[in-house]
Amino acid sequence: MATKKNQHFVPKLLLKRWAAKGHQFVKAVVLEGGKIITRAPIKSQCSRDYMYGKHLGIEDALGQIEGDAVSALDFFDASHLPPTATQRERISMLLFLLIQRSRTESAFDEEQEFSEGMMKMVFRHDLPPEAKLWSKLTQDPDFNSKFIFSTSVSALPFLCDLGMRILEPAKGFEFVLGDHPTILMNQAFHKKLGGLSGLGWAMSGIQALLPISPFAVLMIFDKRMYCFGRKNTGFRIRLDVNDTVLINSLQILNAKSVFYVSPSTSDSQIGHLLTFAPKRLSLKSKVRFTEYISKDGNSIIGGSRRDLNIDITWTFCRVPKKARVLASPERWGPRDPTFCSRHREFFSRRDIEPASFRKALEQMIEYQCRGWRAF
Repeated sequence: MATKKNQHFVPKLLLKRWAAKGHQFVKAVVLEGGKIITRAPIKSQCSRDYMYGKHLGIEDALGQIEGDAVSALDFFDASHLPPTATQRERISMLLFLLIQRSRTESAFDEEQEFSEGMMKMVFRHDLPPEAKLWSKLTQDPDFNSKFIFSTSVSALPFLCDLGMRILEPAKGFEFVLGDHPTILMNQAFHKKLGGLSGLGWAMSGIQALLPISPFAVLMIFDKRMYCFGRKNTGFRIRLDVNDTVLINSLQILNAKSVFYVSPSTSDSQIGHLLTFAPKRLSLKSKVRFTEYISKDGNSIIGGSRRDLNIDITWTFCRVPKKARVLASPERWGPRDPTFCSRHREFFSRRDIEPASFRKALEQMIEYQCRGWRAF
């Protein structure tokens, strides 16, 4: 059991991709003060003792997910064609990206704030005595991590209709990796929702970015809302310098305390990246909650922080004219009106436990093959 005491919230398999070949060190940059650590041991990066509790159920489940992700990462490193909807590498990578968004220190901090606020919103008319215990429960690593990951896995059906691309940096540039690396965006509704960010896996216009190496970022997106231009019709898209810098800046804005660069990154390049660090302080805000009633009569309570006060209008991806009617504020909502009932059905299944996270992956492959009734 002692061998699993040190638990990583950014997996070693991802950190190693920013290390020199055959080495167990990475180049780390501390955001507070800009200190550069040229030989930071991977074993002590983005980790904490018993981050996910001492029962090790979550840690073992994460090990299974990461094991499935290894072959998926190899596929995305080399493929010039997107995986099919039912291909194991696609579902494995979607689950890996989804879980990575939820497993970091930043995610745990956000989830505690979100869950406490959601509890108050749901029981706003009559707060039961049991709800007052929620704050204490979320301080327990075993309970907290199980709750967060079970909730995350239940959202997997929301990702299956999304498009997928691999972004490559401009020539002479590389991507960085932050300690909270999955970025959620909504370019279509950016600054259109009264300050809300428009994020949420089920929502119209959602985009997510995850660096998988210094030379590749995985992007998933709402296929109805975005196009990539005549030069970007393939699965792999080469970015220009400005778009590469923008994606790197988002990694830094989303990070909690550190980001990683390849060994060849110069001090002057790091200095330029650090110019984005002070803006992180102005991005902190409280979660705001809103209730939405779907067409099938179900209720969705959405929570969001205020929008990022930065320009995210990159050039490689845009909202085409035919989709602009969908990008109006009054049309913002779930991409599919049946998402509410789908989520209720999937989340209510009692087998959403750490030991069955891989089973959830198999179920999603079956779902893609045969439709929702496969459940």
